[in-house]
Amino acid sequence: MKKNAVLAYFLAFIACISTAYAEAKSVVVVELFTSQGCSACPPADALLQDLAEKPHVLALAFHVDYWDYIGWKDTFAQPVFTQRQKTYAKRLGRKHVYTPQMIINGHHDVIGSHAMEIGEILSDESKEPQAAMIESLAKEGEISLLIKNSDNSRPTPQSEILVIRFRAASQVEIKKGENKGRTLSYSNIVTSVSKIGNWRGTGTWKASYASSGTDKVAIIVQGKNQGRIYGSAILP
Repeated sequence: MKKNAVLAYFLAFIACISTAYAEAKSVVVVELFTSQGCSACPPADALLQDLAEKPHVLALAFHVDYWDYIGWKDTFAQPVFTQRQKTYAKRLGRKHVYTPQMIINGHHDVIGSHAMEIGEILSDESKEPQAAMIESLAKEGEISLLIKNSDNSRPTPQSEILVIRFRAASQVEIKKGENKGRTLSYSNIVTSVSKIGNWRGTGTWKASYASSGTDKVAIIVQGKNQGRIYGSAILP
């Protein structure tokens, strides 16, 4: 793609998602499945960097390990992230996993570098009221959570409550593989995913847990078996 075409592509993407934020009613969760060893991934990584700066998007990078055999072992990859992608593939009717892939709000599957399509999905999803409202309070090394129904939402199925820890940013010098010789920048790099409870979809759910480390923390309310995402928040 020529330089001018690339510029036009990204400007159109920015315009599309800017319109979405003006009408946003909820935070949209974007999960990028990526790899340092994938030559097609840097454009998607750059898109995620841009999305990570947007107020109504929770952008998360899950690094997978199935490209490590090419010659470069991804420094952020974990088998559990590969399994998360495989679970999505099975539920969404895909026979194979691939990179770069974005899953939006747990139920939209799109190639991670297709900026315009991503922008359109974000626009649509952001207009839907968030079904699960998440409130948090941090005090003396402990975080208290309260999850309840949104006043404007429809009843939701039983869901899982996930704690996702992520690193804000990092640069990696790639010494082998398809991206050999490049120094690549990454944002919102997921380091762990933990289930802390279940929400029955109505009423309120309360819990507290210890806060530790320097990673950022997000809470996601997601339908069982990695279903639709009904609510999310980045904790202070």
